[in-house]
Amino acid sequence: MQTRYNSKSKHLGVTPPSPSPSLSRASRSTALNCRKTSRAHTSLAYASFLCLAVVGTLLGTSSCGAIERVTDAAKGTPKVRTVKMYTTEPNVRVRIHSAVPKVTIDGVPTLVVRPKTVGSTVGRAESMAAPLVITSSRNGLIFTDPKGKKVQWPAGQDAEILPTASEGTSVRIDGVNYPGFAIVSSKADGNATTMDVIVDMPIEAYIPGVLSHELWKDWPRQTYECQAVAARSYAVHERERSRREGKPFDLEDTTADQVFGGTTKLRMPMETAQATRGLILTWRGEVLRAYYSSQCGGRSASAAAVWSTSQRFEFNEAEPIQGKPRPHYCQRSPRYRWEVTRPDDDVNQRLRAYGRMRNTDLQNVTRVRKIEINERNDADRPNTYTVTDDRDREYIVRAEDLRAALNHAVKGLPAITPETIVHSGDLEAEVWANTIRFRGRGWGHGVGMCQWCAKGMADAGMDWASMIKTFYPEAEVVKAW
Repeated sequence: MQTRYNSKSKHLGVTPPSPSPSLSRASRSTALNCRKTSRAHTSLAYASFLCLAVVGTLLGTSSCGAIERVTDAAKGTPKVRTVKMYTTEPNVRVRIHSAVPKVTIDGVPTLVVRPKTVGSTVGRAESMAAPLVITSSRNGLIFTDPKGKKVQWPAGQDAEILPTASEGTSVRIDGVNYPGFAIVSSKADGNATTMDVIVDMPIEAYIPGVLSHELWKDWPRQTYECQAVAARSYAVHERERSRREGKPFDLEDTTADQVFGGTTKLRMPMETAQATRGLILTWRGEVLRAYYSSQCGGRSASAAAVWSTSQRFEFNEAEPIQGKPRPHYCQRSPRYRWEVTRPDDDVNQRLRAYGRMRNTDLQNVTRVRKIEINERNDADRPNTYTVTDDRDREYIVRAEDLRAALNHAVKGLPAITPETIVHSGDLEAEVWANTIRFRGRGWGHGVGMCQWCAKGMADAGMDWASMIKTFYPEAEVVKAW
């Protein structure tokens, strides 16, 4: 779900070292560079995926049979209860561009441009040739096709851009293929006008594009299946929350939620998404916000200690996403243990700047003398720290806030790099004369599924259902559509 780096933690604009699974908000981590397979192989894989989906729909069969075959091979059979939360497969709206002045859409010869609002008297449906260039101005959206046709809509009118019924169910946006159709939403921005670009797609078309960017290409099948269930659960939870709050989109395509890279033709993401179709996690009848991160470092974090539990965020108190002692398998991960040394003035300035941004007492910290663990969760991972300065003033800081503060960009200070980034909030600090050394565990917020543990579990022969029980104890797997 995603510090999406975090599935919810963000990577603060730092480019991670060469490909590693992401840490979206759900995961909070990075997109991977998946090596291309041959055209013939990918075409066959994609065709197989479509056949599975179509045959299952036509015959009225559920995905349970496919799941049983997969998990039987992995020495386990999950207990799945059918709960009709949705009569049909739900869609998701994913924002792929934010506040951009221009976008190009093609992928098919002809596109239909129509008002987003049904029954709108402003703007009308237009058939336009591709590639279609859309720009935004103070006067509204401007659509221009290669045949010279130009259409302008007044400011405030959003548009849907989709292929004609005979030309498929996907579009290409700025060179990337996406399932579904595009929504262009203009938004005034001071002296200029920009727009958001959102893709509306079936959720099962979305999941493979998440898997292909959250996990390594050659990781085990069971790891992909576990990730598919967690990612689908996170997406459904965020979908419902966004719509209750009247937001124009459900998910970001970045580590702010889950990394999504558009349509994929890689076999493993497509097959495991199909094999777990409709399966999500619930707790006490509610969809579980199934956070995950790259590397837990051996100790899982508690959602209630990482994010707000105030009104509208009570879901972070769900028992399955609170850190508990459990076996871990991420010892081979690249950030299982790490060490970073910074000048103490660098640390002091970043803490103060973060405190000013968040309007907390941390903005008053002078020279740091001690950073000590104040409170731990049941898994022995730090929840909070006490920062003591040279005036003996103490500041209680959440573990994730400490990580964010130490990585906070400050004008005049060097940019955070892969060599200087503090990778997690599970750390110990040693303050020397004019430097501070941080020794830490893992990468990301550490809540829920650990992607590297899931890889290690699969290598040890565990099936995805056993992994889910380990990462989200007391949660129930249900078939929601």
